[in-house]
Amino acid sequence: MIRTRRLWTTTFLSLVFFCFVAGRLSYLQLYCHAALQERVNKEQSRVHDSSDVPPRGAILDRTGAVLALSIHGGGCFADPHRVQQVDETVRLLAPLLQQTPSVLKAKLIQHKRFVWLARRLDPETAEQVKALKRPGVTVTTDMKRFLSRRVSGRACAGSRRRQPAGIVRRRIDRRTVAERAGGALSV
Repeated sequence: MIRTRRLWTTTFLSLVFFCFVAGRLSYLQLYCHAALQERVNKEQSRVHDSSDVPPRGAILDRTGAVLALSIHGGGCFADPHRVQQVDETVRLLAPLLQQTPSVLKAKLIQHKRFVWLARRLDPETAEQVKALKRPGVTVTTDMKRFLSRRVSGRACAGSRRRQPAGIVRRRIDRRTVAERAGGALSV
């Protein structure tokens, strides 16, 4: 008797909870849909322009050579299902993206929802493609951090080379450095 009562109580409470959740979801979907969609559109329409972000400074080594540099850039992608007038879009984009029209057309007639058209665009090209305002074609602008080819992982993390057995590294103090530089030691 107690087990049967416990079973029916648990079933009833689960059903009440399920009805509450289903009712709340129905309310949000049917009555609040317009307001929630407006909030989503407003949040998505905020443009985080990379020109508003101050550029990060270059990282230099002790000789003044650039190790890392921030560069404005962008990428161009498309949703082939939303692209209208594919031939016209290809004709306008091909010279800007420096690609052949056949390659661009092949990308735009694919049965996908996302296709990269070009990456690492310079800021001027990104602005020109954005100014075309072609439906289904989107340009992202962002700031990329580029490392110099001279930088190795060892240079970034620091390294300690092992000395061969029997060789003792001489300790260099400030006086030795000053003597090698040809200057006087200043304290």
